[in-house]
Amino acid sequence: MQLLKPILGNLLILAVSTLATRADVKMPAIFGDHMVLQRNVAVPVWGWADAGENITVTAGGVVVRATAGPDGKWMAKLPSLTLSGNPLEVVVAGKANTLTFHDVLVGDVWLCSGQSNMEFNTGRASTAAEAWPKANHPEIRFFLVPNRSVLFKPQTDCLGKWVVCTPATAKTFSAVGYFFADQIAATQKTPVGLIGSYVPGSAAPPWISVEPLLADP
Repeated sequence: MQLLKPILGNLLILAVSTLATRADVKMPAIFGDHMVLQRNVAVPVWGWADAGENITVTAGGVVVRATAGPDGKWMAKLPSLTLSGNPLEVVVAGKANTLTFHDVLVGDVWLCSGQSNMEFNTGRASTAAEAWPKANHPEIRFFLVPNRSVLFKPQTDCLGKWVVCTPATAKTFSAVGYFFADQIAATQKTPVGLIGSYVPGSAAPPWISVEPLLADP
């Protein structure tokens, strides 16, 4: 019995610690400081919490609510947001913690995906010496998804974080993406968010879900 006491004590501490961890509202990395929310559509905001937990999402003056399902997943949808170059805060509150995202813009969000042509960064472009040193554009934001080994199931999260466009961040981001965003931001007068998810040298099959591949003789 003397040997069981510290073990049971440790298990109790572990159980309490696990419950405390589960009580925190969590969200995927795509939500963060400096992100861009898509204008003129209902914007989904999602994450994880305790089953049945009530979540409140505030963006500027807009407030929406959601309740986590039995699996702990929750989703709220912000009503259509209008174009705004003025940064706002997005606050996500649960029963035990609050997540606050700063310097959030509302504009257009684009996915930059593909192989080496999309991965080719601005620092290697023929106009790099002239272009990237001038790339101070606070209205343009980048989210780069690091390359990983092939995953056979859809993922609920990824690595990466939003960064503001500067000469340093533009230099290492997709040249196609950067020059596109530079033109769109200037001509459309809108903030632009780019999500870079590209894998140089990749073949076609890894971009297709497993089920259709297995069904094809």
